[in-house]
Amino acid sequence: MLMEPNNVPQAPPPMAPRNGQYDFITDPSKPPSKLSFGNTKKEKLIVAGVSVVVLIVIATIFSSLFSGGGGAKQDYTSILQQQAEIIRISQIGIKQATQSSAQHLAVNTNLTLQSQQKDIAPIAQAAGIKKLNGKTLALGKDDKVDSTLSDASASNQFDSVFVGILQKKLVTYNEILKKVYDSASGKKTKATLSAAYDQVDLLIKSQSTAAEDSPATN
Repeated sequence: MLMEPNNVPQAPPPMAPRNGQYDFITDPSKPPSKLSFGNTKKEKLIVAGVSVVVLIVIATIFSSLFSGGGGAKQDYTSILQQQAEIIRISQIGIKQATQSSAQHLAVNTNLTLQSQQKDIAPIAQAAGIKKLNGKTLALGKDDKVDSTLSDASASNQFDSVFVGILQKKLVTYNEILKKVYDSASGKKTKATLSAAYDQVDLLIKSQSTAAEDSPATN
């Protein structure tokens, strides 16, 4: 038997949304809420703490690369002073040497040491040396060198005397490079010092040839 129309079951009314969780559907001007972090005091402290840890890690990595190790500050001062003095002496040779071998030695030494100045400066800064002024660098000057070269020039023996002086200076310089290398801990530091040592060692060996090609003359 067909049911009377007034007896047909009615569909239940739709449930009203709770707490306005669907308001953004009916009201496009009200976008859904977004997740956020860092608004509360606790969250800000967490962010700040993480940032500090990251900075510490970066600083540790930088220190491990460039750290000179041990009490290297005084040694780096000596390195910089010797560099400046060897460059000064090589410039004298560039101007006054007459034999090609001595001239080439002077030029190569000058260029090599100037390059090493730039390479070793960041390591010296990491060891605590901000910057050495001209007066401090001048403490490494050997006044006897000038008078000895002057006398050698007067007696036509400049080239051989110049080569001998330069060799002694480079040997001493390489000794301090090795000393700092042995006490260094950073990989970047040791690599830079090792490269500098090898470069100077080549210059010292080339001086033997220069000395043979620059005999003393009367």
